[in-house]
Amino acid sequence: MQRKKSKNQTKITGKKETLSTGNKNKGRAPSRSVSKKSIETKDKKKENLKKFPIVAIGASAGGIEATSKLLENLSPDLGMAYVIIQHLAPDHESILPELLERKTSMPVHQVEDGMLVKADNVYVIPPNTYMSIADEHLKLSPRVKSDGAYHSIDFF
Repeated sequence: MQRKKSKNQTKITGKKETLSTGNKNKGRAPSRSVSKKSIETKDKKKENLKKFPIVAIGASAGGIEATSKLLENLSPDLGMAYVIIQHLAPDHESILPELLERKTSMPVHQVEDGMLVKADNVYVIPPNTYMSIADEHLKLSPRVKSDGAYHSIDFF
């Protein structure tokens, strides 16, 4: 079974290819056969991972109005993710995500540890946490006072 490859299609083939390590395999399990289709599909998936900007927006407790205005005026399909780091009361449940979702058509999330960042989404820091990002995932940790103040925005 074969189909020719166009610009936007993965080549599909019924052929098998043997992967081996040459003489290093002596006394070990035999080489295994891998379909070219699976190799090409994996490579194609890597190509399809699009990189996009992640915009961090820091605000003091009084910055909700400015943040709301910004979200009201942003196009929801710019291909960027927005991370909102606002100083929040450490011992109160935050309603900031609910307030901000009224201002934009983008999905608004209160961040959970390990959350994957996606384009055209808004992410809000939860109360009493520091937030960082690694490998497109948001990481949360307990907030710690330094020099008598909390620096959530600086930490991010």
